[in-house]
Amino acid sequence: GWCGFLVTGECRPWSGFTAQVNASLKKPIAVGSVLRIRASITKWEGRKVYIAAELAEPSGTDDEKDLVIHAIGEGLVILQRGVLSEKEEEKKS
Repeated sequence: GWCGFLVTGECRPWSGFTAQVNASLKKPIAVGSVLRIRASITKWEGRKVYIAAELAEPSGTDDEKDLVIHAIGEGLVILQRGVLSEKEEEKKS
């Protein structure tokens, strides 16, 4: 959800709500593990913000293929009316 709140370029906490979350669990996670969460905005349509995310165990190398992915997810955040300026809403609709 927080990734969707950043869509305007500034952090606006509680400026919307999570409408949908889909998660796929890939591998078990050991207690005490250090994990990395990476999320990105994949699509933006008016007040709808689509997000993809992954939960991974860093491999210690810079090579992305060495990451151990524990979970992936997709979500939809709906921004509250008035969060976007009229110009932003027209541009994204």
